[in-house]
Amino acid sequence: KKHQPTKDFLCLMSDKPKRPFRRRLNERLISSGLQDAMVYRFNEKNESTFDDLKDQFQKKMIDRLKWKDGWPPVKYYNQTNLELSVETLCADHDETFMITEKTLKPITMKHPFLVLSTKDFLKNLQNLGFKTFHEFFDESYDNEPLVDKRVEIITNNLIDLKGKTHKLYQDSQEIREHNHLTLQHLIGEWTTKSWKMMDEMWKNI
Repeated sequence: KKHQPTKDFLCLMSDKPKRPFRRRLNERLISSGLQDAMVYRFNEKNESTFDDLKDQFQKKMIDRLKWKDGWPPVKYYNQTNLELSVETLCADHDETFMITEKTLKPITMKHPFLVLSTKDFLKNLQNLGFKTFHEFFDESYDNEPLVDKRVEIITNNLIDLKGKTHKLYQDSQEIREHNHLTLQHLIGEWTTKSWKMMDEMWKNI
């Protein structure tokens, strides 16, 4: 990562009929005039969706990818200071917690983030040991049961932060480093438990 930002925000999401909350967010971002401050993509997933990986990873690596969604577009993280992650699940009065690559990418890339997802998503992240960024912007959206209210608070955050994210990025280094180490720890812990479980299973066969 060679961080040389030219935009404030990063937001990449695909348009899917079963996820109408993404269209509502898209409408709000456009009407708020935030696109100029963003590396932004909102369209249907197709063959060209992952073309931006071609100039970031070796061809032999890309050819072997079974799941391209999981690879972070490094150049976009270099160009921005804050990511708006739009998760898979998001509905009114839904407290289901499912973390996907959409949130793990900014953690892996040591990026500050906001997340549009289900109610208490950030609270659940914190329970796993991660830190969020409430000292830098309003995270009250996490407590809201209604999607439209979450979208409103998130959009207002972006409006307030526009043109001010360089300092946020610098001042949040401790949190970003903590999250990166926490993710490594959780992966290592999960891997160790998986191997122990497999070992016990083979012993009992």
